[in-house]
Amino acid sequence: MPSHDEGPGVSTPPRPSTDSLRTETDPTGPDSVRPYADSAFDYLHSGWSPLPLPPRKKDAPPSGYTGRDGLWPSGADIQSWIEARPHDANICLRTPENVIGLDVDNYDGKPGGLNFAKKIEEWGELPDTYISSSRYPADPVSGIRFFRVPKGLAWPNVVAEGIEVIRYGHRYAVAWPSVHPNGGTYRWRLSTGEEVRIPKVEDLPELPAAWVEGLTGGRLEEERVVAEPPADAALWLTPGNSCAMVTNRLGKAMSALQAGASRHDAAKDTVLALLFFGQQGHHGVATALEALRVAFGMTVGADRPAEWEAEWQRMVAGAFGIVAGEPRARIDCQGPKCTGQFAPAFETRLLPSPTTPTETNAMDQTSNQVRRVVVRKANEFVMEETKWLWHNRLSTGSLSVLAGRQGLGKSTIAAWIAARITRGELPGELFGEPRAVLICATEDSWGHTIVPRLAAAGADLNLVFSVEAQVGDSTMPLNLTVDVASLKEAVTETGAAMVILDPLMSRLGANTDSHKDADVRRDLEPLAKMADATGAVVLGLMHFNKTRDGDLFNAIMGSTAFTAVPRSVHVVIPHPDDDDLGLFGMLKNNLTGRSSTKVYALSDESITRDGVTVRTSKVDWTDELQTPVGELHRASAEESSGVARQKEQCAEFITQFLRAQGGSAPRKDVEAAAERAGYSSTTLKRAKGYAGVVSKAIGTGLDRRAEWHLPRFGDSDV
Repeated sequence: MPSHDEGPGVSTPPRPSTDSLRTETDPTGPDSVRPYADSAFDYLHSGWSPLPLPPRKKDAPPSGYTGRDGLWPSGADIQSWIEARPHDANICLRTPENVIGLDVDNYDGKPGGLNFAKKIEEWGELPDTYISSSRYPADPVSGIRFFRVPKGLAWPNVVAEGIEVIRYGHRYAVAWPSVHPNGGTYRWRLSTGEEVRIPKVEDLPELPAAWVEGLTGGRLEEERVVAEPPADAALWLTPGNSCAMVTNRLGKAMSALQAGASRHDAAKDTVLALLFFGQQGHHGVATALEALRVAFGMTVGADRPAEWEAEWQRMVAGAFGIVAGEPRARIDCQGPKCTGQFAPAFETRLLPSPTTPTETNAMDQTSNQVRRVVVRKANEFVMEETKWLWHNRLSTGSLSVLAGRQGLGKSTIAAWIAARITRGELPGELFGEPRAVLICATEDSWGHTIVPRLAAAGADLNLVFSVEAQVGDSTMPLNLTVDVASLKEAVTETGAAMVILDPLMSRLGANTDSHKDADVRRDLEPLAKMADATGAVVLGLMHFNKTRDGDLFNAIMGSTAFTAVPRSVHVVIPHPDDDDLGLFGMLKNNLTGRSSTKVYALSDESITRDGVTVRTSKVDWTDELQTPVGELHRASAEESSGVARQKEQCAEFITQFLRAQGGSAPRKDVEAAAERAGYSSTTLKRAKGYAGVVSKAIGTGLDRRAEWHLPRFGDSDV
């Protein structure tokens, strides 16, 4: 049931700070605003789950994204809706699990305002909060008041006549800048009436304990159990290669998932169709369903793996029930016909997880082969000499990482390495032997960015290949959970010496938590084995997090497995003494010791190809330092920390000096005192702003001078 438009609005005790949210009344009208397109990502980043609605409507959000079992929209969903929906589509919010809205209707004779006042008298005043309504200021009571609440409680749908509860499992709230069917614009405001920008969920006040108790009585939400599929359902999960019927249906689903019009409906309909095919004996249903599961997770639930996985299980269980109750006549394939004879019941992730096997169950769950432990003597192994693709930096047959902050040229350096490989110019085992390079990139366009960057680096473009996964006629990004075997084939077929994954994080499986060591290892270890088996180097590009300490290992985003599994870890950092330069060096290499640090500059380059000129960047190596990059970074971090401490100490000195002078003093007096105390003019300038000191011009003409004031003594800066 959709939200009607309102949410509460009675002012109460002190309102939250909204300096960053205040705005003038939005002058735009329904013909000039794009409610969903212009605000959806702002809502997402503020903690809400924004869904599109038809223009000037309060109902019909995308199927599968509301209600207790609904999916939470990802960034990919939002972008697809922006592209597919009308430009003036309205926006509604599905609240997080820890937020409710009290929806008060006080118009057209509804008694919401009166009953709301009674509840305030019964349970106490509510804190000032954020309200969404299209009726203010004509109706100052109606609207939706939002509060943070404990998770897991059983909330009622109706508080009293004219008051409903909006929560993640029941209804949603139409919000700014949507247009009401009657022409009014939804707006955010405080209980005092002051209009505000989009509120962050974390800034919502907590619902008082008396209200929580009054609304829920402390009752917990009931557990939801996914229905078990029929006992013979596994017989329909035909393994092996998919037949023509199954392949064609899967291809349509993949296209629909990429188009993004309604990914939930596309997946649900395809699951049902494939299970009907399985019931009729068509081949490869299990294979197709697993491919669909992976694609569904990548396109729908990459941001929230727990939710999409649960939705998938419900989708499959429900489809099993429908197929069991509606047997259909067999439809033959248009191509080679299926025989209808297949091996039943092999293990698959389509069904809920089975009970833990006993110790005597020694069958491998994916191959039905007996699994046992084997041992070998160490002297049976042959020692192998280390071979280097790039001498003392990148060993052949290894997984390596290149990490750094955005804008420092990681991808440009990777393009330089790729170019040298394709020309046989990289110092190492393949010097003089040009080889191919495979690149899987999702953050940059091949036409606009990658090809010009490679051309500027001097690459042989005939030896550089893009990498994607394909199911039927549809392509999608590489997924390490399912595509490593196919990637190995591509490396072997092209004779590639390097595979670049830019960025590595985007290649993880949809249900891989990048901060969990076991999850990351599950994806990276097969990749490392593939590199070892083919002799190729896999170079994964990664970003830094916001850590500012002196340990560069801590700066690399995600689990420690990202630096533990690779054989070598390389980084790019700013040059500590020159903003125009960068440092490229090695943090770790299991097969060699210390290495030098290369100094580089990024320069602009114009590339003309097929009559088109494009500006791009290239890397120029300018110097080589013998000090490892980790030591250089630690020294720089310590120096920066010392500068910060000196600034803080000087700020305290300025504050104490001005207090002793009654709150203000001539600038020259402050400078002289600071110099006597050992502070430089540069430190003094930094400390002045840090302390909040302001300058004020005193006198006129030749008597004009500058005085420094503590904040409460002056309000202008000269």
